[in-house]
Amino acid sequence: MAATEHDHAPPRFYVSNDVTYIDSRRGKKLLKYQEYTYNFTYHNAKMNTKLWRCPGRTRGCKAKIIVDCHDKVVSGTLEHDHPPPKYICVNGMYILL
Repeated sequence: MAATEHDHAPPRFYVSNDVTYIDSRRGKKLLKYQEYTYNFTYHNAKMNTKLWRCPGRTRGCKAKIIVDCHDKVVSGTLEHDHPPPKYICVNGMYILL
């Protein structure tokens, strides 16, 4: 008989196709997912995944996202300690307000 109670938190595993890449005014590529943006941090060649972190990391935000080679979210910590940034799109360029 399987146990129904767990002594650990549920896994933080997400699979999604809702990843968008945007270019900032400074020419930097950002990942946008669920209204939040992330900066590229690391490419894991062995797993063929990329780690992206919230730009608010310097202020203590622990949100991060891992995408596979097909740009699908496979893992992450999506809880931010701040509201999402606001952007406007002008001539295809995203500008942070």
